[in-house]
Amino acid sequence: MDTIVRLADSDRALLAELTYQLKRRNDLDEQSGARDELLTCTQAADILGVTRQTVSLMLRRNRLHKVTRGGRTGILRSELEKVS
Repeated sequence: MDTIVRLADSDRALLAELTYQLKRRNDLDEQSGARDELLTCTQAADILGVTRQTVSLMLRRNRLHKVTRGGRTGILRSELEKVS
């Protein structure tokens, strides 16, 4: 079932601005050297020395966080440094 939400002009403008800022931040991250390597669950598990299922559990328990970059979803290498 589709839900139609009607926004006030001020809400529509705020949503547009937030969307723009998020896209801009992602673009800046990709252009700068701040972009980490994006890893799959299996790659992260190999680096941590645990199973893929353990990494999935860590994601569910918010010990690791997934990100989406360029249409791919994965775990940043810098995230692994926080838990190792």
